Amino acid sequence: MRVDGIPYDQGVWDRGPINPHAIVLHRTYGAWAGDYSVGKFGRGPNDPDKSGFHFLIGKEPGQVVQFYDTGSRANHCAGANFWAIGIEFTGTNDEPLTDWQVQQGDLIVHAINRVHGIPLDFYDGPDRVSDWHGVLSHRWVATEPQYQHHDLVTRSDYERMTAPTPPPLPAPAEGDPLIIEQPGRHHPDHAELTGYAYLDVANQQILLFNAASLAWDDLGELFGVKFRVYRFDGNSGRPNLAPHRIQGWKEWKSRWGRSKGVIVTATNGAVFRLPWS
Repeated sequence: MRVDGIPYDQGVWDRGPINPHAIVLHRTYGAWAGDYSVGKFGRGPNDPDKSGFHFLIGKEPGQVVQFYDTGSRANHCAGANFWAIGIEFTGTNDEPLTDWQVQQGDLIVHAINRVHGIPLDFYDGPDRVSDWHGVLSHRWVATEPQYQHHDLVTRSDYERMTAPTPPPLPAPAEGDPLIIEQPGRHHPDHAELTGYAYLDVANQQILLFNAASLAWDDLGELFGVKFRVYRFDGNSGRPNLAPHRIQGWKEWKSRWGRSKGVIVTATNGAVFRLPWS
């Protein structure tokens, strides 16, 4: 399978067909350019291990690629190459996955789950295993001592990848005040607030959320959600502009169905995007 929406660049070391029943997650301990070279070419024309991996996800938006079909073997993990698909994340064990890596990991593991039926159950040690039906990190694959690795994706990052999409927010009735709440959280202290918003249209960032009962100093964080506060000229501080009156709002979802925040419509037709922190 080639995952829709992921660029494909065929690697040189296709090792033949497999019927995978697991996904191994890796950290590269490198940088995007070098990681890409290893994914496509291995460690050169004389690479004794004929190394490769199926997917690489860099830290920055746009950095994602598939090198091998998920039904083909790539030598990414001694002890699991004949039964597992390999996903490499640029970075080290000490670095949390970036939001981009989480989004792309979400897309890829769910596509693999749908096509190959691989469970999304996550194995997180403490012992190395010689087989697994699900998802695990390179750290937990049993193999000969000289081939053992310690790179891993944490359970918390994996749960970010596979978190269920919250249900849609109910549409407010006409004339209702705007109440912004993150799905799954309730903030009764702010239940009576009527909202206003400012937006940097060019950068699609929320500038300010205002309500009559709030002082300017309260605007850095509201409902447990942090907002960046900018003026339209890009400088920080209170914008010297009249607020837009809120007309309605709905949930803002990513292309993968993840809840990103709230889309707000003003009475003058302006559209604001308020991201969850």
